[in-house]
Amino acid sequence: MRPKSIVIFEALILGTLVIGIINTLASPNEQLRSAPTGFVLFVQGTVLAVMVALTLLISRRGSNIAKWISITLFLLGLPLYLKMVGEGSIELSIVQVFQTAMQTIGYALLFTPSARNWFKKS
Repeated sequence: MRPKSIVIFEALILGTLVIGIINTLASPNEQLRSAPTGFVLFVQGTVLAVMVALTLLISRRGSNIAKWISITLFLLGLPLYLKMVGEGSIELSIVQVFQTAMQTIGYALLFTPSARNWFKKS
């Protein structure tokens, strides 16, 4: 049985991905102006597929490798995101702040005692 922290992690991360899709579709995208649409959609689709796969490997299979890959990708992307916001390259919206907060909480839940015990057993 998966601990509640793992179930909440899965919901938070998958929720942020859905919010990201909606936000991308609802707002004009700078990337679409700077690169061919097909390429941008391919890259975004690939990133989405990798993130869904990692999340499910973590939450359903208890994969420590997937956990650390996902956390590393999040931590590597965070400074770049903050730099772009600081430079005004992207407009900071409440949705993006909410997404980042949800992701941070989700990843923090992977380090609760119940989650750590569950990963040891998986």
